[in-house]
Amino acid sequence: MSNKSKERAFEIIKYYVDQISKLPFIKSIILDGSLSDDTYTGNKGSDIDIVNVIESNNYYEDKLYLLKLIEDIENFTNNDIPISKVVYNYSQLFHPYDYNFDVNKTNKDLIELPIEVLRIKYSGKTLYGEDIISVIDQPTKEDVLYCKELNQQLLMKQASENPKGYSSYLETIKNPPMSILCQIVITTAMEDYFLVLGKNCSSKRKILECIEKDWPQYEKIELLRICHKYRVNNGLNKEEEILSNKLYRELFVL
Repeated sequence: MSNKSKERAFEIIKYYVDQISKLPFIKSIILDGSLSDDTYTGNKGSDIDIVNVIESNNYYEDKLYLLKLIEDIENFTNNDIPISKVVYNYSQLFHPYDYNFDVNKTNKDLIELPIEVLRIKYSGKTLYGEDIISVIDQPTKEDVLYCKELNQQLLMKQASENPKGYSSYLETIKNPPMSILCQIVITTAMEDYFLVLGKNCSSKRKILECIEKDWPQYEKIELLRICHKYRVNNGLNKEEEILSNKLYRELFVL
């Protein structure tokens, strides 16, 4: 049985840093997400969000080597907690962002670069190497919008390659289980908060507090409150589930 406790997470992180820091091209190892802002729950979907920043003239080759090493670390630690596989070259973290890459699942971290940098800026903690957090560029609204466009391109590419899978995806999005519904609502709220107000809250646990303070008229706030409760309490009563599905259909489903 997997051990997803916070104590286990930091045991894995220590081993991770010990192993990854041996690589000569590593410039910085950064922890972000729930373990960096102290909102980690250890529930079924918990993972370890680490960003690896390298300095390399052979980015893709060194990235593949690093990704294989991360898989080895996951196996060595009993696959207790998944580790994010995010690798950037230091130069990629500055404007103008380099979008000269293939839009595919392998390059998902490059597609998501603006979102990941917002997370780093919000709660990132340097675990090893140079502290670059204050130096790297802040993403713009245009960066985040282009990230959305690239994700849509990736989705359409996957749809053409696997029409049956895409059809199943659309059905899931239309009537998602509560865990996926909450994921959609909360990540959308973080995105809206940045695009409309220009403010960064990259915490799934804290976004409700930020929106209630800065944007109480937010049209999705009632649904966001229900989703926040679901994440905190790991469940809702029947009335709340019915209301969440009703609001989701009204606000998200065309």
